[in-house]
Amino acid sequence: MIWYREVIQKLNATGIFKECLVIGAKVRATISETMFLDIYYDPTTKSYSYGLVDLELPYKGDRRIFGWDDYPHEGVEKMKKLKSYPHHFQSRKGDKWVYPY
Repeated sequence: MIWYREVIQKLNATGIFKECLVIGAKVRATISETMFLDIYYDPTTKSYSYGLVDLELPYKGDRRIFGWDDYPHEGVEKMKKLKSYPHHFQSRKGDKWVYPY
C-alpha cells in the first residue's frame, strides 16, 4: 500500500480538513484557503516532516507555524544534544524558529 493512502483516509476521518490531496511527494490537508498541513514521507529513507502552514504569516519564505521532522540541521550543535535527535519539534516565536534544546 502506498504510504499516503492511509494518511489521507485518517485525515479525512477527522472532519477537520476541507480537502486532502497528494501534491508532488507530500500530502496537503487544507484547513482554509490560507492554512494547511503538509506531510512528507520518503519510504526509501524513512525521512519525514510535517508542518502547519499559514500563508498569512508576515514572514518571507517559510510560513510554517510549527513542525516536526528528522532534518539534522548540521551546524546547529545544540540539536545534537536532544534525546530525540535528529527528530525534533520546532515552532515560531515571531519570525524566529524555536527548538526545544
